[in-house]
This record gives sequence, structure tokens and C-alpha cells, in this order.
Amino acid sequence: MKQSFKVLTLITVAVGLLAAVPVRAQNTLSDRVIIQGQVFNFIEATNVSQFFPAFFQAPPIPNGAILLFEDTSQTVVSDQLYIQNGFWYFASDPDLQNLNAALVPVIGAIVENGQLQDVSQFFGLPTGFVQVQSDFEVPEPGAFSLALLGCGLLVALRRRV
Repeated sequence: MKQSFKVLTLITVAVGLLAAVPVRAQNTLSDRVIIQGQVFNFIEATNVSQFFPAFFQAPPIPNGAILLFEDTSQTVVSDQLYIQNGFWYFASDPDLQNLNAALVPVIGAIVENGQLQDVSQFFGLPTGFVQVQSDFEVPEPGAFSLALLGCGLLVALRRRV
């Protein structure tokens, strides 16, 4: 009985530890925009649009866009963050928008690095007002639940013996 308890305990702990490791799921890459401390996460998924129109009211400043490039030579645009008619917009490939047709001038560009990047200065806003983070990994939501389940099983088994 004690031998089987030890084996079951080891298996439960191993499953719990493995479940706690972030796993890259199908829809794990995300883009994040933080405006005045308010966080907007845009999950990249194959079955939904990557265009998020008028998601937040902008301060009264002129239309303008920044481009986020995925390469240092700035040839491949990955994302667009812009203000149009008093609202913030975000678009990610493959749903990039035609900014010329929307009469939104490009006022800046950065190379995305997966870290939080302050883009406030492009819009003439104070430092920290607008930040973007492109293509960072979101942990699989089930990983934490599996870790909790493993711990719960371990506790339940200890009480039985």
C-alpha cells in the first residue's frame, strides 16, 4: 500500500509540475496596448479578425499612425496602432489597414522586440501614456488549472493514507 502511494504521489507531482510549465497553444501570441494604464490584449487567432477598430477613445490630437515592424530593416509591417477621428485603432497582419485611404499619416515606426515599448512621443503624449508589446506569449490557461488539480490530488491521497 505504501509503495503504490509513493508511486501515485510521484506521478501526481510530476503531472502538476509539467502542467505548470507554460505551453504554447494555438492562439498564444498576443499584442498588448496600454493606454493611460488601461490594458488591451489582442489575441492572435486564425479564426478571428486582427483588426480592432475604435477600441478606446483617444485624446484630442490629430490622426496619426505608428507601424510596428518585425524586422530590423523595417520592410515587414506586423502591426499598426493609430488614432483616427478621436479613437484608437489596432491592426495586425493579415488584417493591416490601408492608412492612406483612411487619411491617417504614418508618424513613426519601431521594430517590435516582444518587450513593452513606449510609443507616446510619436503622438506627442507624455512618457508612459501609450505602450505596446507585440508578439508575447500568453500561458496556456489550462496549465494553472492542471497544476492545481495535481496539488489537490496529492492532498487528497495523503489524507487517505
